[in-house]
Amino acid sequence: MIVVDASTLTDFLLGRPEAVDALERELAGREHEPLHAPELVEPETLNALRRLSAAGSVTDHRSSEAVLDLA
Repeated sequence: MIVVDASTLTDFLLGRPEAVDALERELAGREHEPLHAPELVEPETLNALRRLSAAGSVTDHRSSEAVLDLA
């Protein structure tokens, strides 16, 4: 079983190279296994994106793109 948490999902949605590379390594040979996430992964991810945007770590535009990708 592959479980994805909000921090991993947030980094992936923002296209952070270290997150993308780590996911590629973990999924190698397991591409057809379903991904599972905790029930609160969406609100936690949205909250993380909001906090990063408010702190100026990512632009509002990039954060909005990540929200659309989450949908």
